[in-house]
Amino acid sequence: MVHEHAVLGQVLKGRYAVEEIVGEGAFGRVYRASDLETGRRVALKEFIREHGRQDSFLRELGILFDLSHPNVVACESVVMSGKFRYLVCEFMDGGSLRGLLNVEETELEQLFMIFRSVCEAVAWAHDRGVMHRDLKPENILLAHREGSLVAKVGDFGISTLGTDLGARSAIGSPAYMAPEQFCDHYDHRVDVYALGILLYELLHRRRPFSGSPAQLMASHLRREPAIAAWIPKGFQRLLRRALAKKVEKRISSVAQFVDEFERAVVAAGPRFDRAAWPLAQVDVCSLAHTREEVWVSGRASLRRHDLAGRLLMEEAPCEEIQARGGFALLRRAGAVDIDLGGLRKRLGDVSPETRLALGFHGAVAMVQEEGLLVVEGARHNRVHGGGSGVTAAQFFGRDQNLAVALGGPAPRLLLPRGEVALPEAVSAIYAHDDRRDLVLRAAADGTRLYLVSEGRVTAVDAACGPLASDGDGFFAIGADGDLLSLHVASGRVARTRWETRLAHVSASEERLFFATAAGAVVAA
Repeated sequence: MVHEHAVLGQVLKGRYAVEEIVGEGAFGRVYRASDLETGRRVALKEFIREHGRQDSFLRELGILFDLSHPNVVACESVVMSGKFRYLVCEFMDGGSLRGLLNVEETELEQLFMIFRSVCEAVAWAHDRGVMHRDLKPENILLAHREGSLVAKVGDFGISTLGTDLGARSAIGSPAYMAPEQFCDHYDHRVDVYALGILLYELLHRRRPFSGSPAQLMASHLRREPAIAAWIPKGFQRLLRRALAKKVEKRISSVAQFVDEFERAVVAAGPRFDRAAWPLAQVDVCSLAHTREEVWVSGRASLRRHDLAGRLLMEEAPCEEIQARGGFALLRRAGAVDIDLGGLRKRLGDVSPETRLALGFHGAVAMVQEEGLLVVEGARHNRVHGGGSGVTAAQFFGRDQNLAVALGGPAPRLLLPRGEVALPEAVSAIYAHDDRRDLVLRAAADGTRLYLVSEGRVTAVDAACGPLASDGDGFFAIGADGDLLSLHVASGRVARTRWETRLAHVSASEERLFFATAAGAVVAA
């Protein structure tokens, strides 16, 4: 086409210096330009000027100019040049929401903030009788304003500019269109449906349906979206109501949508995060993570993910996973593997009687059934004979200190600086990575816990499952699937109720991960 690059470098109407193509849509290109009168950057949206459509175009244009809202992209004027019209809009320098969704590290809190802004803009437009009809991440634009990120809805009414199409028109993007948009009269509730698709995508990081336009239409008309089990129940209910196929069963207004959304956010709690992924058909048995990876063992497989949830490796089952000091230690049948960021080391054949294997900064300890402790690579090497009856062991502190619990008639805890008498034999030790606080489990069912701090042993009244430390305190999973937080200073246990039942926890100074009973990993 002759016009393809002809407008670049031109000054339209003696005012707008066209600099660069920044986007392209169904109706034409979007250019970045400089307003020579004000010195501001503007966006020029290009449309082909059709004969006989002038009145309709100007009517729609008037609607756009009246939509003055902080979260709606402002349209300032229109420029005619040959057979093209250029709509002059404010320039959004942050790209679109689509770009933000493609960044794995984007926090759910930030996405929710953007979603609220979008809802406010759409509700405000509905109050003035204006539908959008094409809500999608590409039409939600971002800009940096005074040190913060601002979200604005673009292309309000642009899908109908220069046309005489009414409310029977199949206008929109098939992935976000309500069922009635394909085949029937519709009203503002098509935007409610699109907001439901958008919220689904924010939570799952994918759309509910995919395929060709024909396949998408069939899915919107007949298929129910698959909502992940790890999504909090409040959000599950909201998505089902917003994405109802029948209009009369759908949420009736954006204002109602926002009310239910805020209730779902509150019910989900502060630790709900989008960084969660399902482990299909994996009955989670244990969970651990390093600074770069998450390891999950299940009855069917062992899976390694990066911190964004992408599956890196799927292997044969293993009996135990520990992650301390930046590496993962895995015990398999007959061997112990150490994984250091992909560098694998196998510690030869391990006795079948080995019931515990643990590691920390390259040091490894193994406890045999008869109570023999074998240590490799630690600065404080300590080997205990079978008669000592080792019941548990754990590395702690930055110097590879080793805590060893002994059973027998006089149970005791061996530490680098001495011994501590114990009320009873313990079956497991949990430690901070950089402190000397320890938690001891005295029964397999977790009904008796003891806190060891500064050489003192204090009983903790809490029945719990798997335990982990984040450097400040200890986290455990309660018998009912709640999250328990053990505060070292007071020895008290705080309970946090989740909508979904938790099964495992893995903690470090940087991150906290949970495995849910439904088979998902949730990062907080």
